[in-house]
Amino acid sequence: MSKVLPAIDRADVEFNRLDRPDSPLRPIPPGRDYFAPRWKRSREFLFGPWIDIEEEAAPSEFTRWRDDYFWQADEHIIPVVDMFERLGHGDARAIFEQALTNGIDTVDSPPPELVRFFDRIDTFPDWLDLAAAQRGRTLVSSATMLSVMAILGWAVFETTMTGDISAATGAAGRFQHQGLRRQVETVRMFGLMSHPSVFERHSEAFHTITRVRLMHGLVSRGLKRKWGPEIYLKYGEPIAASSLLGFGNGPLLLRLADHQLGRRLSRGQLDDIAMYAAYTSWLLGAPDNLRTRDGIELVKSLNYVFARGGDPSAWRAELLDSFAGMIRESTDIRLRKASPAARERSVHVAKVGMACSSFVPLAMIFGPDQVDAMVEGTEFEKLGIDYTLAGRWFERAARIYARTAALRERAPGVTLLRNQVHGRIVPQAVLRIVNESERLLLAGQGAGSTYTHHDKSTGGAGLTG
Repeated sequence: MSKVLPAIDRADVEFNRLDRPDSPLRPIPPGRDYFAPRWKRSREFLFGPWIDIEEEAAPSEFTRWRDDYFWQADEHIIPVVDMFERLGHGDARAIFEQALTNGIDTVDSPPPELVRFFDRIDTFPDWLDLAAAQRGRTLVSSATMLSVMAILGWAVFETTMTGDISAATGAAGRFQHQGLRRQVETVRMFGLMSHPSVFERHSEAFHTITRVRLMHGLVSRGLKRKWGPEIYLKYGEPIAASSLLGFGNGPLLLRLADHQLGRRLSRGQLDDIAMYAAYTSWLLGAPDNLRTRDGIELVKSLNYVFARGGDPSAWRAELLDSFAGMIRESTDIRLRKASPAARERSVHVAKVGMACSSFVPLAMIFGPDQVDAMVEGTEFEKLGIDYTLAGRWFERAARIYARTAALRERAPGVTLLRNQVHGRIVPQAVLRIVNESERLLLAGQGAGSTYTHHDKSTGGAGLTG
């Protein structure tokens, strides 16, 4: 028998917490009030070494705040989205870009929404310990390659198997219709997030993440209108502020995987990573009320967001197949002079490569049955990979790799070397890879990453559904 959902008055939940700070905390949207079993193993793997993992999280003030923010978008970008609708996307984008790249002081008679937004992001928050955050960034950048592979796979799993993310991503339509551009823009943002310049207000990294923040707000407004009040009252905001917390805290997962595999983090190192994650979450638009104060709080927060991941939407298979579409698109650009047969062979090899490098590691984290569920009915299922066997061998290799890295870290001078190699050299290498992807996009489509695709989406037009 289906669960009877409680009646909710729209006026009680549809507001910006920034405007009504003293209003009672909103209950979790009824459609999200579910602890899906599929997330339990991953929570035990990543968070179990630090906290007790239960089937269902007991309600507390900590969880209720996260429930509250499932009802709304980024509280500081909401007024900027209002400005886009009032001024029109062309004029609004022009002054937003001017303020972002040259400063709000260069904009003649700037709208009050824009002034408030840039007053907030032009100055770092008082709680930011920049030295600790830089140490945390370096620790994240020094994750082992096999853990990086595992978390890249996690990003695919999250996109396709999380209820709200798969629904919002599928309905936005970019994966299916602008897959390569969307993927390059995503990779570019996360690559820049790991760069030392992410802490510099006028850096490309800061600008790019802020553009992504705006894009999330614009498309969430459009999806909310497209879906209508009935869906909103069941599931809350399409791209909720609580989900932004998960996006910003994601870098921690790299070192949590290493820790589980044998390359241990100290509590102090975990706290440094938490400071870095708090900063990236702030930059992406996570609410101050959800900021975690230390590493253990951050682990608890991620554990709760994971636990509320739900089950995949109807877009799952189409989203996963869109990755195969991206492979085809990039292959056609790179091998445009090759024969169709040669291009098809290259596509097959690339699909196998993606499955082995990104999906096989998921068997270690989520279990092979969940990987099978993810690829069911898609082009990747046809590859016939045994994720039970492959996952077992991957985990053995990953544990050896992590323990070897742990032994290396006992050598004299390793901290200085890590700060140099992983603090600057590795992020620069990542940036070169990102720039190469950008060149591929330019060659195939004549334009690079702009992060403006959803400027016209606030009314719901152009969204798949």
